[in-house]
This record gives sequence, C-alpha cells and structure tokens, in this order.
Amino acid sequence: MDLLSIVATALTGGATGLIGSIGMAVLEYKNTQLKMKHEIAMSEQRSKETIVEAEANIKVAKVNADMEMETAAADAFVKSMEQANEPLFDKSYFRYIPDWAKGWVAVMFALVDIIKGTIRPFLTYSLTGTLAVLLAVAYSKDPAGFWAEVLKMVPIIIHTIVYLATTTTLWWFGERMTKNLRKKIMF
Repeated sequence: MDLLSIVATALTGGATGLIGSIGMAVLEYKNTQLKMKHEIAMSEQRSKETIVEAEANIKVAKVNADMEMETAAADAFVKSMEQANEPLFDKSYFRYIPDWAKGWVAVMFALVDIIKGTIRPFLTYSLTGTLAVLLAVAYSKDPAGFWAEVLKMVPIIIHTIVYLATTTTLWWFGERMTKNLRKKIMF
C-alpha cells in the first residue's frame, strides 16, 4: 500500500463516481425527455378530446335550440289557432270609443268575425265546387272521351294547385319561416 496505489485507487474511484454521476445525469435527462414527450402527447390528446367534446356539445346545443324553436313555433301555431277562433269584439274596447261610434264599431267587429269565420269554409267549398264543375263540363262535352278531357285539364289543375298552395303557404307561414331562417343563419 504505497501512496501511488492509494492515489490510483482514489482516482479510479473518483473516475467511477464521475462516470456514474454523468451516466445518471444522462439517464435522468433522457427520462425527463421521455416524461415531457409523454406529457406533451397526453396534453395533445386531452386537447383533441376537449375539441371533440366541445364540437359534440355545440351539435347538441344546436339540436336543442332547433327543437326549442320548433316547439316554440308549434306552440305559437296552436296559440294562433286558439286566438283565430276567439271573436275580435270585446266589450272592454267601448271605454276608448266615443258614444256616437260604439254602434258602428260593434257592427264592424261583428262583420270581421263573420268574415274571419267563413274564409276557410268558403275556400274549401268554392274550390271543391270548382273542381266538380270542371269535371262535369269535361264529362258533358264527350262522355266517351271523359278521361281524355280530364287529362287535357291536368296541366291547368296542377298549375292552379301549385299557385294556391304556394300562395297560402307563403301568406300564412312565410313570416314564421323567415324568422326561423334568420335565427338559424345567425348561429
């Protein structure tokens, strides 16, 4: 055990310690890098899941909003149908009307109620009657060629039905549809 062997042993031990220390530092660095890559991958996965979840929530919210709008539209339609059957004339209006005009106002409200109550039956009966007359005329011209005459009228009947259907649809329901469309465009 001379001094040289002790120094050599110390240097060898120091070198081994240094190599071990460097090796552990490298291993810890690599381990930290792997952990960071794993955390980044997990974070990206959580972000993707959050985006998918948010998109699903948006779709659900849109469906719920559409259902609520459809329900509100149906409720409004039911309410309008209930109100359509209520008379317009209300005795409470008399307090705002001068005495000399009360009779005329009552007559006008009654007239509006009568017209309002007869429009739909009038349209139904008049259109059905018109169709019956058209078929009777076609049959009276040539009973043997009745179906040929009816087939000649088909384009006119189709155009008339299309005209009436689009007119009534746009007239009665057009405003509600444009409101719904504006709401959908805004989302």
